[in-house]
Amino acid sequence: MRKELFNDLSAKLLSINESGNAKTDNSEASYFKTIKLYNRQVEFVEQGEVFDVPAVFIEIQPIKHAGGTGKGIHTLNVILHVVNSYTTDEDRLNNFDLLDNLPRFMKSQSYPFINTESDTNNDHEELVEDVESYSISLLR
Repeated sequence: MRKELFNDLSAKLLSINESGNAKTDNSEASYFKTIKLYNRQVEFVEQGEVFDVPAVFIEIQPIKHAGGTGKGIHTLNVILHVVNSYTTDEDRLNNFDLLDNLPRFMKSQSYPFINTESDTNNDHEELVEDVESYSISLLR
């Protein structure tokens, strides 16, 4: 389930073009240059962790199973760590547009996530890490 979830989320995030809208064809560049599993990447930048921005790191939270790990209701929570470089306030405001549009991309047939929390980073230096939390309950 986790691998399928990561692949589905990656596909959704890769479908966003550089303007923050849905790509109309595969020749368009994706907005995100890096999509990986979360492992506190921003904390390790000074120690040599290198990634291209804009980046998104997907943190898969513990999965809650009602009815056991077989058939039943499974509640999935994921956190998107959206990382961008800070240059000007105008660029930062444009980043807000993307963050506000993310819920539209997080809905699909297989995993229709709902946005449960948005944490805006107001204490940053060169890299800005905003956190967007999503949840879904699946009957499987």
